[in-house]
Amino acid sequence: MIGSTSSTSGIATAGAHETTVNDGFLVKFNSSGVRQWGTYFEGNGNACTTDASGNIYIVGLTNSTSGIATTAGAHQTVMSGSGDAFLVKFNSSGVKQWGTYFGGASSSASGMEKGLSCATDALGNVYMVGQTPSTSGIATAGAHQTIYGGSSCDAFLVKFNSSGVRQWGTYYGGPDEDIGYSCATDASGNVYLAGDTQQGSFTSSGMTTIGSHQSAYGGGYSDGFLVKFDYNGQRQWATYYGGPNEDIGYSCATDASGNVYMSGGTQSTSGIATSGAHQTTINDAFLVCFNSSGVRQSGTYYGGIKNVCTTDASGNVYMTGYTQSNSGIATTGAHQAVNGNSGYSDAFLVKFNGISLGINETINDKLFSIYPNPAQSIVNVKADAKLIGTVYTIYDNTGKVVLSGTINAENTSVELGNLSVGIYLFSAGENVQQTFKVIKE
Repeated sequence: MIGSTSSTSGIATAGAHETTVNDGFLVKFNSSGVRQWGTYFEGNGNACTTDASGNIYIVGLTNSTSGIATTAGAHQTVMSGSGDAFLVKFNSSGVKQWGTYFGGASSSASGMEKGLSCATDALGNVYMVGQTPSTSGIATAGAHQTIYGGSSCDAFLVKFNSSGVRQWGTYYGGPDEDIGYSCATDASGNVYLAGDTQQGSFTSSGMTTIGSHQSAYGGGYSDGFLVKFDYNGQRQWATYYGGPNEDIGYSCATDASGNVYMSGGTQSTSGIATSGAHQTTINDAFLVCFNSSGVRQSGTYYGGIKNVCTTDASGNVYMTGYTQSNSGIATTGAHQAVNGNSGYSDAFLVKFNGISLGINETINDKLFSIYPNPAQSIVNVKADAKLIGTVYTIYDNTGKVVLSGTINAENTSVELGNLSVGIYLFSAGENVQQTFKVIKE
């Protein structure tokens, strides 16, 4: 858990990274709720995530000139301007591995970067998104957008490898204010960026891609947006999401089938919910599902305000936030069925059954399994009957397609003999895709 504190006790454990009071804290508990360690750190922390090896990454905002980039060879060792975003890696024991500032020359004297979200991929890379007022120090050569769009801030997305070496970085924005609130990765190494843009700022700068779900700005003060980039930072598709009033994309998450979900807030009466959705009349929050190609699968309103979403291995999707609603939130027999703070805000947690965004439906979207894994020369694919005749694709750790073929039967053998030893991603499916990690020995 990450947060902010002004407390001088009860935060850090003996021998922690920082034991004297500072702006932020990071604490680790085991599955039984027993604290393992806790530490202060410089800066205001906004998000944390983990990787498959148990390392922890934190992002946020800092105006501290020391205590961030203390590791030799960090990407950026000196703070730029009045404040920068930061990214710090701790191992599972709470020992700092590396840290870096992230910022550049600001277009305003008071401007500063903010790191708002982070995510890791299966290969140990880490991504950070946020907002920036800087005209330099953000984008890399050949990135999707190398020039600052304008106004008070642009969204940004940056990728680092597990050692803290920047791989690529890009602006995302036009002539008005644009903010990247959230990022998520999928099993194929793609990364998604969700946020909001004001007053049609992308109309002239190409936010949406040809054939996207919503290519025109919906209206009002802002629209949400969702963008998909591949492993190398090349944009795959992008869409607005909003109606005639204010809409914001706060959070995004992916599932094992390659779908991507975005949650946010809306005041729009149209352009949000799909026919047959859980809730089709306006309320404060929304949740929408797109497949990996950017085609909307479903969308629903939900009573609540600023929120985040996540998924589980079974294809369910969860959304949490806060609400002032006295109805339409809790289900029969729920932990708390009544708003405990009538007229004010309660937190809420809701579980949907995946793609349809229905609360009471059960969906089994397991399409295939692979064995043996690890494998030396051959893997066997046991597939659902509806996959017969579809194409499978194998990607290396750079996102390059190294092998493809057709699933010809419910049990199909795939030759791996010409592939080098390493980790690959095996993906199959059409409208709904599923991806597994395959290890070649």
